[in-house]
Amino acid sequence: MNLKRHIPSTLTAMNLASGFTAILINDPLFSPLIILLGGFFDLLDGAVARKINASTEFGAELDSLADLISFGVAPAYLYYHHILQAQNQIAAIIVSTILVVFAGLRLAKFNIDTGQKSNFIGLPTPATGLFFAFLVYEQYSKSFLDFNQMQYIWLSLPVIFAFLMISPFHFLAMKKGENKRKKTLQIITAIIFIISIIMWLTTGMPFLPAAFIIYIFISLFFCKKVN
Repeated sequence: MNLKRHIPSTLTAMNLASGFTAILINDPLFSPLIILLGGFFDLLDGAVARKINASTEFGAELDSLADLISFGVAPAYLYYHHILQAQNQIAAIIVSTILVVFAGLRLAKFNIDTGQKSNFIGLPTPATGLFFAFLVYEQYSKSFLDFNQMQYIWLSLPVIFAFLMISPFHFLAMKKGENKRKKTLQIITAIIFIISIIMWLTTGMPFLPAAFIIYIFISLFFCKKVN
């Protein structure tokens, strides 16, 4: 029995377990970190599958299910309970549900779209999930944001990100760059995320949401649209 071919699916299952654990704990500080751990497993499973030539249709389907839980359901659940709960309940329920539904649509689209080998078409679900997870983290850390103000912004963000996930816009993928321009964008994006993590570790304030916003603008302005 070749156990090696099960390694990627095991890592994917760890991603799934991370997302569900984040929901069970429902903690504004620890749950986002667990979702981030799920992101690490999500990054690792694909890399390992390609390295050992163990990519399968089963693995791809399991990966989508895991991503839906870790980067769709878990962040939306946390965002609803810790940021939107004090606002209009009907609106909060609707926008949180929209975030999950469109994450599912994005993942289904990705599975059948062969045109996403170079760049992503639509904002990747993990980017969306980590953005909302760390907005929750930011509320309970040394944040400079006041989530009791500008309530319409916090209600509109899930709708905006839902649209971006199924939009026709190209978003930068951190895969091997085919040209100098893409490699430059990848380096700039990587530096931005590294700086945000360093600032988070040194100041206690999570700058990851800001880094994801910059990533979105870099992609929208420098990656081509689908005609």
